[in-house]
Amino acid sequence: MTHPNKSAVATTLPDWSQAKFFLNGLEIKTDKRNILLREQENKLSIKFESGGVKTLRLGVGDNNENLNVESDPSLGHPVYPDDDGSFNWIIKTENNRSGAVQLVVYTTDVALPAVIDSVVISSNLGNELKMLVRGVALPPGGATFNAGETYPITVSWNDSAMAGTPLKLNVVPDAGLAPSDFNSVPPLGQPTTNEWRFTAASGKQGTFNLKASTESNESELITAKNQLKIGAPATVTVWFMGRERQPGATLYPPLGQWLDLEFRRPQGTPVTKHTLSILRDAPGGMRFTPAGTQDLGTVWKVFVNDNAANQRGAFTMTATFEKFSTITLSFNLDF
Repeated sequence: MTHPNKSAVATTLPDWSQAKFFLNGLEIKTDKRNILLREQENKLSIKFESGGVKTLRLGVGDNNENLNVESDPSLGHPVYPDDDGSFNWIIKTENNRSGAVQLVVYTTDVALPAVIDSVVISSNLGNELKMLVRGVALPPGGATFNAGETYPITVSWNDSAMAGTPLKLNVVPDAGLAPSDFNSVPPLGQPTTNEWRFTAASGKQGTFNLKASTESNESELITAKNQLKIGAPATVTVWFMGRERQPGATLYPPLGQWLDLEFRRPQGTPVTKHTLSILRDAPGGMRFTPAGTQDLGTVWKVFVNDNAANQRGAFTMTATFEKFSTITLSFNLDF
C-alpha cells in the first residue's frame, strides 16, 4: 500500500540548494574554484536554511596529486550542528604542496553528495606561477613598458592542473601615476582565466608594480618595480577608407561593406612587418582579412556586420609593428 503522504514527504527532504557554504568566512559556490591556503588552517562551514539534516561527513574526492588533506573532526567522522545550526570543520594540508582537490560532503539525509571544487595554494602566488609579458617571464628587476602600447600579459602555472583558477590583475602606481592611467581587457580587478591586454596611457611615465591575485585576494603576487616610458612616436600614417586619418582620431565605419585600412611607412624607411588584431570586438561582430603577419603597406579589409547590435557601441583594434610603436584604433558605431 502506498503511503498517502509519500510524495509530500519526499518534497520536504532537504537538498544542497537549501545550504550555504563558507570557507574562511567567505560564502562560496561549490562549482567554482575555491581556495584552500596551504600555510594555515581553513575553516569550512555549512548551514541549512531549515532543519532536517542531523549529521554531515567530509571526505576527499578527486585528488590526482595525492595531497595530504586532514580535518578536525576527522574525515569520514559524523559532524553534528553547533548551537547556531552550522556544521564546521578545520581543514589542513601539507605546507609545501599545492594542487587541485575535491572536498566531498555527504549524509544519509540528502540523496547526493556536495562536491566542492578546490585548489590548495600558497598565500604567496609567486610560489605557484610566473607572470609573462609578451610571452617572456618578467625579469626579477621588473620590465620596461612604453606608454600607449598594448602588452599581452599571461601567467604560467607550475602545476597545469591549477590553470583554471581565476585571477585578477591590478596596478600599484607610484607618485605621478594613478590607476586610471592604465587600462586592460578584461578590466583590471575582474577575475579571468584568460590573458590581459594591458595598456598604459600615452604621454605618461614613472614606475609601478603589477599585482596578480586570486578572486578574493587569498593569494597574491606583486612584481618588482616596472618602468613606464614615453615611447618613440609612431611614424607610420593611418589610411582608412582612402583618407589619411589623424593619430588617435575616432573612426566611423559604415556597416555591411568591406572597408580599406592601410598603414603607410615613411619614405626611405625599409619595408617591415606588422599584424592587426581585435582588442575589443564590435557588439554585433566584425572581421578582417588577411590573417597573420603582413608587409607594411598591405591593404587590410575590415567588415562590420550590419545588424541591430551594431547600431551603437564601439570596438577597438591594434596594429603591432616590428620597428614602430603599436597603434590603437578606436571605432565608434554611434552615428
